Amino acid sequence: MGRKMAGPKKQEVPAKSGNPTPVGTPPGHFLNSDLQSDTARFLAELKESIRRRQEARGRLV
Repeated sequence: MGRKMAGPKKQEVPAKSGNPTPVGTPPGHFLNSDLQSDTARFLAELKESIRRRQEARGRLV
């Protein structure tokens, strides 16, 4: 009873994202397109999280 877990096939960018940089293909060699899209999505979400933290720190100073 093994379940295969996979992320979305296409990259989804949140509507409220203030990220002007388009999400591109991450560097490196990937075993399949699912891993590549998951990695690209993870990196985009991480960059957005960092941007929000920097923005919040700017408000506190």
